This record gives sequence, structure tokens and C-alpha cells, in this order.
Amino acid sequence: MYIEKRRLSSGMLIGIDFIDLVERMDFPQAMCSSDVFRVFLRATNNIVCWSNDIVSLRKEFENNDVNNLVLIIQHTSHCTLQDAVSIVRDLVRAETELFMNIERDLLREFPTYEQEIHLYTMAHRAMVRGNLDWSYETSRYGQAET
Repeated sequence: MYIEKRRLSSGMLIGIDFIDLVERMDFPQAMCSSDVFRVFLRATNNIVCWSNDIVSLRKEFENNDVNNLVLIIQHTSHCTLQDAVSIVRDLVRAETELFMNIERDLLREFPTYEQEIHLYTMAHRAMVRGNLDWSYETSRYGQAET
């Protein structure tokens, strides 16, 4: 339940829609509704959300904000905070591996869109990397809000 709500509240869906607008991409409906395409979109969103939950953990813990995957896993699994961080880190790694392999799958299913798929996946990579860079550079997570 949390993971689905986290995806919807992340703002990533809007960012992903902007890729289509900015790059003037118009993929066929068959591609957009394919399982491989939906898995790719979900992986992008998951990586950003779950990485953010690790980076923002201290702030959210200090503010008693339990809307964080690490804290939810700690609570539901009855494990230590460090073990929960490790679990989420492993989830991010697995999702990143899926993300990195999906371009090949998209190209196999939709070979006539090779150039567009490459541009699209590169834009997603830039979003993931940009979010991670911002998360470490912003002062937002450096201290608890008062």
C-alpha cells in the first residue's frame, strides 16, 4: 500500500510526462500500454522514491514522520534501523538493475523506435541522477524542521 501511494505522491509522474512534451515524443499506444514500458516507468519512480527515503531518513525520523519506506520496513519486519536501510538499499539496487536492462527489452519489442527509446531512457537516467544529486546537495535533509 505504501509503495503505490509513494509512487503517486512523488511528483515523478509529472516529470516523466514533461519528457514527452519537451522531447516531442509520441510513442504508439501499443508501446505505452505494454508491460515492459509500464515496468520501466515504475522502476524510474521506485528508484527516485526509495533513494529519497534513504536520504531523507534522518530528517523524517527526527520529525516523527513515519511516511518513509525504511521506517515502514523497520516497523513491519521488527528489525534494526540499519537492517531496514540495507533492505531498502538492496531494493534500490534491484530496481536499478531492472531499469538498466529495460532499454534492451524496449528495443527488442519496438525496434522501429530505436532512436526515440534511447533518448527517452537517457532522459529517465538524467531524472534519476538529477534527483540523487539534488538530494545530497540540498539543505532540506541536513536538519530537522522546527
